[in-house]
Amino acid sequence: MTDLPSHLQEIKRPRKNPIFKQHFKWTPQEDLELIELVKRFGDDNWRYLAKSMNGRNSRQCRERWQYYLNPNLKKDEWTEDEDNLILSKFIELGPRWMQIAKFFEHRTDAMIKNRYHVLQRIMKKEKEIHNNDVISQKKEDTEDYNELDKTDEYFFCDNFEQLIHFEISDSEDPYLWDTFDDCNFMQI
Repeated sequence: MTDLPSHLQEIKRPRKNPIFKQHFKWTPQEDLELIELVKRFGDDNWRYLAKSMNGRNSRQCRERWQYYLNPNLKKDEWTEDEDNLILSKFIELGPRWMQIAKFFEHRTDAMIKNRYHVLQRIMKKEKEIHNNDVISQKKEDTEDYNELDKTDEYFFCDNFEQLIHFEISDSEDPYLWDTFDDCNFMQI
């Protein structure tokens, strides 16, 4: 029969209602039929509408209408305000997409969830680019440090986030140090 061991073959059982487990792509003709049915009968009785759709159940009809065919859906570009609202509501509510969708007009929970994941990918790429820039800058700083003249003194001023270079003769001038009163110096 199959290449499965006998103890696993017994576990495999036929499905009771295989028609509900199969997923067929919607045809343009089915879309037109569903649009006409919704125009005629409304979108509040999906069981009734599904009876007129061969091979489709009420859930399939409802989801096809809500997520793809409904003319009230907003399918244009996402705005920065919408992106910010998604991120703030996700922080507040977590992945409760249906609750988050209540704050949007004409966007579905699935659209919002998909947009959230797009935003996460964008932010991850930006973070990787930033991290690469920081690593690259640290490497340059290390190379610069290795080239420093070892007979001079160098101080790091953490308030200005910069390396300050003094020649030995300059470092004994008392007025020079007054210009850096706000610094917490660390000699390196």
